[in-house]
Amino acid sequence: MLDGYEGNIELLETVLVLNNIPGLFNEDYSGAVIGDIQVMNSYRGEGIHASNEELLYTFKKLNSLSPLKHEDNISSGKVKFGTAFDIAKNMFIDAMTLNSDFNLKESEFNSAKLDLDKAIDGSVDKKIAVVEDIIRRLETSYKYLKGGVTRENILTKPEARLYVQMLQALAGLRGVTFKQQIRDHDKWLQEKTFKGILSKGVSGTYIDNPGNLLSDTLN
Repeated sequence: MLDGYEGNIELLETVLVLNNIPGLFNEDYSGAVIGDIQVMNSYRGEGIHASNEELLYTFKKLNSLSPLKHEDNISSGKVKFGTAFDIAKNMFIDAMTLNSDFNLKESEFNSAKLDLDKAIDGSVDKKIAVVEDIIRRLETSYKYLKGGVTRENILTKPEARLYVQMLQALAGLRGVTFKQQIRDHDKWLQEKTFKGILSKGVSGTYIDNPGNLLSDTLN
């Protein structure tokens, strides 16, 4: 469940708008899915986003509690939110066919596209194998990716964005979930009482063992 921040409220307002325009996903656009939704503050140069899984869970929970009932086009499948794999797949296909600044038509990626096409309706294991293969090919073609991707890389290099999305797809296929984390831990211990430590554990950025941190992301 997302926290009640103003940015999250605007994200959910966007989901509500999309829920009410299922015509965008009619037969003429049967392959369309919603990718990454973000709310941007152009004045401060900041933004906020949440995974589609978190957005859908929160939206459906709030919708069930709302006294104002309306058609849920998301649950019925009329409005489709993409998984991390769906988004990665579309990014890869676009890179192979549309984007003149980032063209993956080299022979080493052609077979990967064929494998990806076959895996779309295949098992999770087949999807994992294809995604892992594409990640390896990207690391071979763009050596710097192995050393880690920086924020600047993601903003300026399309192959870095694709690489990160493929990693997220791989995590999702393996059952790893990411939760929105927008509150920094205080550098001192957040729980100082013995009772608090027993119930919530020791938490703070001075503690370097993730198992001791009161964090939904790390634990």
